[in-house]
Amino acid sequence: MSTSHVVPMSDGIRYMELTVVFLWLVFLWEMYLHIRQHRMFKEKNVPKNLEGVIGPDEFEKARIYGEDKSRFSFFRQWFDIIETTLIFALGGLPFIWDWSGDALESMGLMATENEILRSILFIYAMQFYQLLVTLPWSLYFTFVVEERHAMNKCPVLLVPILYLIMWSGPYFYVYVWAFVFCFSIASITVYTDYIAPMFDRFEPLPDSPLRTKISALAESVAFPASQLLVVYASNRSSHSNAYFIGFFKNKKIVLFDTLFKKHAKKSDADANVSSKQSETEERPKEDAKEEEPLFDADGNVTGTRNCSDEEVVAILGHELGHWKLNHTLKMFALNQVVLFTMFMLFGHLMHNASLYASFGFDSTPTLIGLILIMQFVFGPINIAVGFLFTLLTRMREYEADEFAVV
Repeated sequence: MSTSHVVPMSDGIRYMELTVVFLWLVFLWEMYLHIRQHRMFKEKNVPKNLEGVIGPDEFEKARIYGEDKSRFSFFRQWFDIIETTLIFALGGLPFIWDWSGDALESMGLMATENEILRSILFIYAMQFYQLLVTLPWSLYFTFVVEERHAMNKCPVLLVPILYLIMWSGPYFYVYVWAFVFCFSIASITVYTDYIAPMFDRFEPLPDSPLRTKISALAESVAFPASQLLVVYASNRSSHSNAYFIGFFKNKKIVLFDTLFKKHAKKSDADANVSSKQSETEERPKEDAKEEEPLFDADGNVTGTRNCSDEEVVAILGHELGHWKLNHTLKMFALNQVVLFTMFMLFGHLMHNASLYASFGFDSTPTLIGLILIMQFVFGPINIAVGFLFTLLTRMREYEADEFAVV
């Protein structure tokens, strides 16, 4: 049955007002940090700890880009908080929810009997609204805008969650958590074997002294590496990295091609500095050239090396440290505990009529409850959990570094 028909509770708490106050407090704190960071971009001298690592010209280019990006982010953050406040104050969410119900009625469907369809229509209406809002910013500045609302997730995952909540009884959170857990495991497998190869080229690391050193490192820590792969990701990013992925004995070590060879950098700064127009005109000539192979017939890197064999092994040693110390498994388990707890708390609030009424709703639709509770009402919890995860991540990065140098 639909959760909208369950007899709701009421506690008289002004949830919307408290949510808006909390959002503004967080915004003001983040704005304070933002202003402090923006001042750092005014410093034109290369820091002493970076002298010899980055040249003055490269530092200046990065500084100017950081300053421009910071200024853009400043105005964007002000727009976002004002937009969110107006949406709540003017009843934007109830308006779109009512519109989705009217749209179903116009198609001859009863809105009260088709909550899933109404929820999907609501999601797409919100996505269209957000597209209209973000488009001017994207056109003004080539910037990857982070999605701020949980409702922008794919309905493919959301629809089964709504079904489970609406039809699995008071202990729905157990079923929802189990579904999300299984979906997460399946996603890792599908991404590794099917999705990632669609966007990047993966090739085995050729036989070479480096491969021998990596194999010896993996064997020394009993890491069950089934494959050593190189991913050609330099066409999308100049970042250098290494990672492992897979379950049990079927683990793959993946090295970015940028670890081995210096490519023409396509940094964010380069992509957004207006002086690059002349390079854009010459790009067709560069693209016409055949790409030089990364390795020669003997497995040696062609062209200018980016990292030496020892540096690549050190980077990989850091990543294997995360595995040996069970960091990935521990973080995944902690994530599942947090997720289960959040769903359980959601179950105790989802029929609270005061919560929905505070935001302008006269019923208790499941999707709206998910959005209001998980994203806004749980705002303080989300920030506390995020802070905890940041501390743990920082601590485990140091632990992995220590493991790599032992």
